Amino acid sequence: MNADFIVKDNYNLDTLTTYSREFTNMAGHCVAVAIINENTVTLTGFYSLKRLNFIGLTQSSNDFQKVMYYKSSKSWEVLMLIAEGIGGRIDFSK
Repeated sequence: MNADFIVKDNYNLDTLTTYSREFTNMAGHCVAVAIINENTVTLTGFYSLKRLNFIGLTQSSNDFQKVMYYKSSKSWEVLMLIAEGIGGRIDFSK
């Protein structure tokens, strides 16, 4: 499975964090976080949408929000792609 994320070396053995990855299907970025506890991996993430500047060009925003599920959420689709690639049972929580 390849979701085009690059893992940061943050010297934390139980948490993997990625560099920001640009979406291919919308104007924005996503960061994935995997928390490892024995045989369980908890995925979470953050997303940021690009903004238009005064001449109409998009620029990256540093205003990241936590990924949440809602209909047609592109960042949720990215986390589900990663979870399906890992395999095993998938549970959801708030």
